[in-house]
Amino acid sequence: MTQKLITLLFLIIPFYSTQATEIKGFEPDYAGKILTFNTYVDPITKTEKKVFSIRIDSKGYFSTNINIDKNTFCFSNFDVYRGMLILEPEGELHIQLPAYRAKTFVEEKNPYFKPLEVWIKVDSPDENELNKLASGFELRFNQLTDKYFNQLYFRQSKTILELVEDTLKEEFGRYENPFFKDQMKFKLLILEYEAGRVNQEKILSGVDIQTSTFSIPSFIDLTDRVYSNKLVFETNSINGRELQKAVSNGNLPFIIKYFHEKYQTGTLLTDFIVLKLLHDAFFSGKFPTTPILNIVTSQHYTGNPNKGIRLFAGMVKQKLLHLMPGTLAPVICLKNMGGIQKCSNESAKYKYLVFADLEIKVDREQLKYLTVLDKKYKGQLQLFIVLSNEYTDRVTRFLLENKIPGEIVSDTTKRYANEYRVKSFPTCFLLGRNHEVILAPAKSPLDGFEHQFGAFLKNEFFKQRKRSAIKPND
Repeated sequence: MTQKLITLLFLIIPFYSTQATEIKGFEPDYAGKILTFNTYVDPITKTEKKVFSIRIDSKGYFSTNINIDKNTFCFSNFDVYRGMLILEPEGELHIQLPAYRAKTFVEEKNPYFKPLEVWIKVDSPDENELNKLASGFELRFNQLTDKYFNQLYFRQSKTILELVEDTLKEEFGRYENPFFKDQMKFKLLILEYEAGRVNQEKILSGVDIQTSTFSIPSFIDLTDRVYSNKLVFETNSINGRELQKAVSNGNLPFIIKYFHEKYQTGTLLTDFIVLKLLHDAFFSGKFPTTPILNIVTSQHYTGNPNKGIRLFAGMVKQKLLHLMPGTLAPVICLKNMGGIQKCSNESAKYKYLVFADLEIKVDREQLKYLTVLDKKYKGQLQLFIVLSNEYTDRVTRFLLENKIPGEIVSDTTKRYANEYRVKSFPTCFLLGRNHEVILAPAKSPLDGFEHQFGAFLKNEFFKQRKRSAIKPND
């Protein structure tokens, strides 16, 4: 009996030894709202995954628990803000949200609106609390760089730069939290990079990184500033012809050697940089896509000794293939005005997906022109319209009065708009009879889709006739 009890306690204790991190607060101005905090799966594609949500009750109180096993940077886009927070295992955070301010109509409809980044305030007496350190450092960093803006960025004064760096190190250098030390280190490198003190190409030369480094916010920020779209720049340079040839031929050893020597970075960091460069190059439209995809899926990356690099390569591959011509597009299932669920794969015709916002005048005119397309291609093309609006009286009246054709569904949460990576309205796609991607994006109704689809059908007709002509006789 005693032995059984000891065994039972041994099995139970581990569950009680790991305590959840608690997040709580009181925000009456946010009553009734739900805030979802995400983190990045990887720092290259920036694919997001949910960490936790807080549901604020009618009085403004909220509390939730989350189990984590490492420091986790997360963020939430709400109203005009991007609120940032660092969770620590077994922590307790009493958070204070920034003063409530809703987006204006213009901000809401602007596809290029960028939220104001703020560190969420944590009410804690502990000066070593990670969020207090990060937000305190950010505040002081901004104060000093604003004060000496001209001397730092226009005159590029070495003396002032060292003054700012020394001041920050004196005030925050005593804190030993590894996550904060990395955050501070890469933030100071951003300052050196933008102030032009160091050779920008070698900003990370000799910097030692670990897998955990990839989740540091300032590291992600720095690598975005330094390396975004750099492959396009390099191949357009005087000596870029050989590099262009290497990318086109999928010659990964040459590419790695080229950037290892140019940036003087270690193996892990060079692998990361090259993967990021290839990701950006794929979407630049300046390079053939197949060799880049072959490199990303090569043994060098899929079998890389670093688990972080393997994960990142997998995420990059997934993004490169997403909505690539020939791949299957995500099926959209939403309710129409009658409350009946309609799916985009129900028709055997070609599908023309139109994501639209009826609060935008241009979108209303685009939808009106669908009557012309419907009349011309009714037997060959299904129109599938995904609205970002609710079925208000105004929306319903517009659709009925203008006899807008096709299946019309509502995506108020923008779930499918996000899945199709829609950045602005209208955005359109042409899918095949089996829901495979043909054009991503396609032209909008008023911008030439009628002729684009006609040319596509003509091309398909000639390809079919050619196939029939060379088909052997029975």
